[in-house]
Amino acid sequence: MRYIFITGSSKGLGKAFAELFLDQEQTKVFGISRTCSIDHENYVHHHVDLNNSDDLYNFTFPQLQNAEEVILINNAGLLNPIKKVGAFSAEALSINIQVNLIAPMVLCNTFINTYQELSAKKLIVNISSGAGKYPIDGWSAYCTSKSGLDMFSTVMQAEQNLISYVFKRVKVISISPGIIDTDMQAEIRRSNVDDFSQVNRFVDYKKSGDLQSSVQTAGKIISKLHTFYTRDEVICSLRDE
Repeated sequence: MRYIFITGSSKGLGKAFAELFLDQEQTKVFGISRTCSIDHENYVHHHVDLNNSDDLYNFTFPQLQNAEEVILINNAGLLNPIKKVGAFSAEALSINIQVNLIAPMVLCNTFINTYQELSAKKLIVNISSGAGKYPIDGWSAYCTSKSGLDMFSTVMQAEQNLISYVFKRVKVISISPGIIDTDMQAEIRRSNVDDFSQVNRFVDYKKSGDLQSSVQTAGKIISKLHTFYTRDEVICSLRDE
């Protein structure tokens, strides 16, 4: 049996992941988000607000029966605040780092603690961003959180590589999915040029049809999951695959 855990499963890329996995046989999907928008016999929803510390800290991964593969996809993310440093609130900054970095770190920690000894294929896929690799004005919180996620993923894999028994290791990937037509992109296009100087470039992406759909992106990543177990690199981009 294959078990998939997905954060941010109620919409966008997370929902696309869930629905595509549910089309596959012998697969059970667990959604982790504030709301549920999927009704399927092999779908279990966990109502978790990743910005709520009590929700996050109290979440536990279930014991699994006949597991052949277990995958955690940390997909949930926030772009806000789209403001230059000196103009955003401490609260907005705190929420961004909580959802984009602290939440996946906590969930990865709990996942490994729960399933480290499980003799099954185990994979963590952290959805990162090219913004974690180069600076974008107005996106300091987002860029920093995704850069931190990349480093955390790299350290996790270095630790897993030290485990002598290969079948107990967890494989870790931090992947940038490219530019996707989601609510986040709409949020970018609504931003003020004074807060984000490149806003018109993202407006043009939409007008020119350069955005890929959530289903296209999820499908591409799912098709490559089997290759992640044998690759040496932790940080990668879907554009390069």
